[in-house]
Amino acid sequence: MAKLIEHYVPVVKYGGLNTETAVDFTGAPTVDLPAATTVGGSGLSVLGVITSASAAALAVGLAGATNSAFIVDSSTGSQAAGLKIVGATSAGTVAAVVISSGADANLSINAKGSGTVSINATATGAITLGRATTITTGDFTVTSGDIIVTANAKKLSFTGTGANGGVLKNLKNAAQSSLSGTQLDIEILIGSTPYYFTVYPTKA
Repeated sequence: MAKLIEHYVPVVKYGGLNTETAVDFTGAPTVDLPAATTVGGSGLSVLGVITSASAAALAVGLAGATNSAFIVDSSTGSQAAGLKIVGATSAGTVAAVVISSGADANLSINAKGSGTVSINATATGAITLGRATTITTGDFTVTSGDIIVTANAKKLSFTGTGANGGVLKNLKNAAQSSLSGTQLDIEILIGSTPYYFTVYPTKA
């Protein structure tokens, strides 16, 4: 059973516990603080700043810093960039924003090892890519739905040439029949040479 300090030091009971020297709990196995505890005049639930150069400045998980559910690593030398989470109103847009002392800073999202990164895998909304998108390794695969190119796009371009040029596979094979209507010619560049194919808008 815990013993209350005011039972042994009467001045604590009547005047409270006050000190102007550092309080060191290093040797204590645990330190329990009640819900109403304040630090520097702020409640524990609203403290906003943790100053640390640790790889686990903030670690939350079933086993603490071991395989944590969430870790903030601020150990990078001269660390001056990070991630800010901005809340939103009901049905609003929550933002994850890179912050930095410099003008530009990148954001990297990685799974571990051969793990997969899923974006909007369970929700039903769309995914919008607002800028140029580059796939450096692997394929771009669409398993359901269409690929629709709009706006000012004019080309489906492959960087390879010759035997390494682009290949269109599994195009629809329409049954042979009479074609009619005003013909148009499609231009396809193979290497730097244009080739032309005639197409018709009507099929019998």
